[in-house]
Amino acid sequence: MIPIGGGENCQTAEASDIRLQSAEGEFFDPNAGGTISGEYSLSEITDCGPLTGILSLFTAGDGNTIDLTLAPKA
Repeated sequence: MIPIGGGENCQTAEASDIRLQSAEGEFFDPNAGGTISGEYSLSEITDCGPLTGILSLFTAGDGNTIDLTLAPKA
């Protein structure tokens, strides 16, 4: 089997900044937990095997979203 991508060194070329916020009209208290969400961009990938350039076309870009539900520390 020949891997087409991935591996221990496969990663984005730059770290993503994710700005998280609570829903409009809601206040997020980290001590109480709750739901927060955000949007982020992924840079091109590097060191992911012989097809890195092609795979990066499908992974890099804007408009990625994340929704988190955080629980208070017990």
